[in-house]
Amino acid sequence: MSKEAGIKATTGFQSRNLNMTDMDNLFESVILSDNKTVDFIEQRLRSALDIVKEGGHVTMTYSDKTFRLQYDNRRIIQQDGGTLFDSLPVTNYEMCKKLRFLGSLSKTKHYYKYDSTSKSYKYRNTKSIAIRSFIRGLLASPPKFNLCNDFTSYQEIIDFIRVYDPSFKITKAMISNLKNRNPIPQLVPRDDETLAFVEYIKGRYPLFDESSYFMK
Repeated sequence: MSKEAGIKATTGFQSRNLNMTDMDNLFESVILSDNKTVDFIEQRLRSALDIVKEGGHVTMTYSDKTFRLQYDNRRIIQQDGGTLFDSLPVTNYEMCKKLRFLGSLSKTKHYYKYDSTSKSYKYRNTKSIAIRSFIRGLLASPPKFNLCNDFTSYQEIIDFIRVYDPSFKITKAMISNLKNRNPIPQLVPRDDETLAFVEYIKGRYPLFDESSYFMK
């Protein structure tokens, strides 16, 4: 099976802003990583039930999602010489059961197994996507979007964001969490809110790379 067919078999991961070369490089790096996960922002229209309950219109919603390549209950990603090429179904029930157990370890708090797992973050607006994506890119190793992390503490990052928007809810714990989520390029929608934030970023980072920050 071709690489393209193998990548298409990874259902659940929204790849609309990445070409096949980008996808190939991304998935190969994820397979070689320790946690075998990739974080992305899921886009979908509001459901009919949500509109009936809360009112409003059919608009786009955004939320953080994590896609796992290692612990899949139904399919196994195959690798040949470091290159992603196919995915295959698990061979039997026992293998599926073991993978399900291993997959649950990353979602369960070990000190108390009945604790609820953390919910995906749902964005209130595109400005929130822009700010959180900026922080992820800033703290990535190496930094993304042609940034350089010249902040000396999380508090300085908080102060930088609050100068732009004093009402934006941001904490050191949130920044620490974002640091562990590797950004995928071209996640941020281009609109008046996100363009205004980019102009603010460029006041500190004049060489900020919009092409890898905004959606195509």
